[in-house]
Amino acid sequence: PCTADACCAGHCVHSPLPDATACNDGDACTAGDSCVAGACIGAWKPKAWARSLDEDGVVAITSMSAAGDAVVLAGATSTTEGGEPWVARTDAFGNLAWHHALGGLPGKQATHVVVAPAGDIVVSARGSGAVSLVRLDPSGAPMWTQTYQDIAGNVTGLAADATGIVAGTD
Repeated sequence: PCTADACCAGHCVHSPLPDATACNDGDACTAGDSCVAGACIGAWKPKAWARSLDEDGVVAITSMSAAGDAVVLAGATSTTEGGEPWVARTDAFGNLAWHHALGGLPGKQATHVVVAPAGDIVVSARGSGAVSLVRLDPSGAPMWTQTYQDIAGNVTGLAADATGIVAGTD
């Protein structure tokens, strides 16, 4: 993309465009692409942020979902009773906006998290022969919990839209 192509006297001529001419190298991981000596060169995009999660009792992050410019995380904590599903939300800079264990579901871990169009958060959890769905408002306050007993499988998928929630199990 950094050449001016022409046909002269039956031959193809590829003249380099001036250096610093804007181009697209086709790599989504680069930005500010420009021509250099006839080649399109991009610079790696800088990371927006990177964080290490070091919260007491959090032993696993099993799912994450974009929430606008934030991220919602779900996983499990370690407790004396075994474990509980855990959910958290970051701000746009990767700082924890809120986090908490979803108590009342001991022996379980969160398996999936999705953000519904209105910003509500839906978490699936499993363990002890049951599957639970928990819906939280955008600030992390529980809206409702539904537990389905005698389901031995794992939640294999979770989706939420304006009309409802779908969860699949194996």
